[in-house]
Amino acid sequence: MVRAADAPYSVDTSTLAASLTCPYGNPTAASPAVLLVHGTSSTGEDSWAEGYAPALKANGYSPCWVTLRECTRDAIAEMRLTRDSRPCNGRYAGLR
Repeated sequence: MVRAADAPYSVDTSTLAASLTCPYGNPTAASPAVLLVHGTSSTGEDSWAEGYAPALKANGYSPCWVTLRECTRDAIAEMRLTRDSRPCNGRYAGLR
């Protein structure tokens, strides 16, 4: 659903959806979602697949993570070089 007040996105929804991983399937009412976001030097799978995701699943949750690709690393480099505080220079989910 798109609302008039939504920001315009230049990335199609299938590409955005590809950045989200729910390794144990989609969340349900019985197994609510926990969204995990990785840091600046890793991917979602590197950060969450072997530790938190299995532990969350074992405790009744559906872990999901986003993979921001180069976005977080680029943003830090840009802020250091240009002192520009706009995250990812307008890029979303590391997709250009």
